[in-house]
Amino acid sequence: MPLVFVVSDLHLGSSHFQCSAFNHFLEEIPADSTLVVNGDMLDRPGHRLPDQPATVLEWLKEPPNGIRTLFVEGNHDSIEELAEYGVRAVDRLEFRDSSLLVTHGASFDSFVVGHKTFIKLFRAFHNLRVRLGAPPVHVARYAKQWGVFYRIMCRNIRREAVQCAKSEGFSAVTCGHVHSSEDVVEEGVRYINTGSWTEPDTMHYLRVDDDGMALCRWGGGPE
Repeated sequence: MPLVFVVSDLHLGSSHFQCSAFNHFLEEIPADSTLVVNGDMLDRPGHRLPDQPATVLEWLKEPPNGIRTLFVEGNHDSIEELAEYGVRAVDRLEFRDSSLLVTHGASFDSFVVGHKTFIKLFRAFHNLRVRLGAPPVHVARYAKQWGVFYRIMCRNIRREAVQCAKSEGFSAVTCGHVHSSEDVVEEGVRYINTGSWTEPDTMHYLRVDDDGMALCRWGGGPE
């Protein structure tokens, strides 16, 4: 099978996007590979992108050297919103040769879906904290400070993703959404979360080739 790379949660347009690191990552992708952007490529669709993230978007839309890019929608960027940027996205991808399901993971986030009022209050509190002078951090990084809430969210997404993959005959599933990398086997299904590109310590990618799958940290080797 052709060499495949999977990343998630770039959040182009966010001041927390690690643009320089991601550009270096793109430079290292071999010719004729496939790059999958697994949701939340954009941070706020409809808003003008600064010059550097806009350049990244143009690269992703028309990559060089025979590289193919595929896009999966996230909770920040729907299929319809991405189409306005000239990007054709799908709700999920299936790589049957490697028995891998690729989906952003937001659809498995039953905690957030079932607690919308709490999430609104959480975001309001986060914004107030910044206005009062606290150092700005990505909202996902702030969420990690709420240990119980964050662990429940990660656990629910992992469990639901594994059940979905298992019921459809996949031996592996990769998600994003929670901005935290993970590579575990649960109920016979390998669950891989590729983290995000909004924090230096969460920049990961999944590499898939004929030898299998490896979750890699940018700047480091397989984990």
